[in-house]
Formats: sequence, C-alpha cells, structure tokens
Amino acid sequence: MPTTQKVNVSCEVNAPIWRVYQNWKRLDRFPSFVPSVKEARWLSRNRLYWREEHDGADYESTYAITLHLRENGLEWQSLSGPESSGTARCEALPRGGSRLTLSIDYVPDAESQSPASVRGRHERYLRAFKAFVESAPPSKA
Repeated sequence: MPTTQKVNVSCEVNAPIWRVYQNWKRLDRFPSFVPSVKEARWLSRNRLYWREEHDGADYESTYAITLHLRENGLEWQSLSGPESSGTARCEALPRGGSRLTLSIDYVPDAESQSPASVRGRHERYLRAFKAFVESAPPSKA
C-alpha cells in the first residue's frame, strides 16, 4: 500500500481576504491564468472536473469540493484520477493583505507525484493566482 505524502505551500497576496477567497473558490477560472490547467468545470454544486498537463502527460480528475465560507476555506477529495485531498485556507494579514495556504495529501505515482514535483506545481498555481488577483481592478465585496 503506497504511503500518503503531505505538501504545504502558501503565499501572501496583496488583496483583502474577501477578494482572495472569492477568486480562489472560482476553481473553474483557473485555466484562464494557470497554463497547465487545461479545463476546470463544475459538474454540480460540489463536484469539479479538472484536467491538467504536467511533465508531458494529461491528468484528469473529478473532485468533491466542500466550501467553508465562515472559515474562508475549502477542501477537496479526489473521486477519480490521482488520489489526493486537501484544504485551502485564507487568512487576513495586517495592513490588508491575505495569506493563502494549501495543504495537500496525496498518494504518489512513479512519475510526476514526487514531493518536489507536487510542491513545485502548487507553488506555480499560487504564483499565477497571486498575479491574477493582484492585477484585477478592485471591486466591491
């Protein structure tokens, strides 16, 4: 039985927590700012289809998504595709910024699921997300 691995990554975003969380929970928008995410679409209120390319291969997954509005977070559990689960949490920082932290649990495969590969991929997601949110014009909550 493969051993589950854990990866934690975070970034600080120069935007208020409500804007960070509102944008993060719109997972279907990721293909517009993360080049490796080829498709993300809601199948139902709490089911998400996700297709991405990394290390020259396509990966498809369906996830159960649970939003935690009061905690400014969400969690996911894979229903198909590579086995993974995790949480995303937004926290307000002094001076109006926010920290987004991802905690990912996954079962590695032989090719693209090494801790370094998974960490690097999620750090790229966060860099792209940060740039996307910080470049958006301010709007009302």
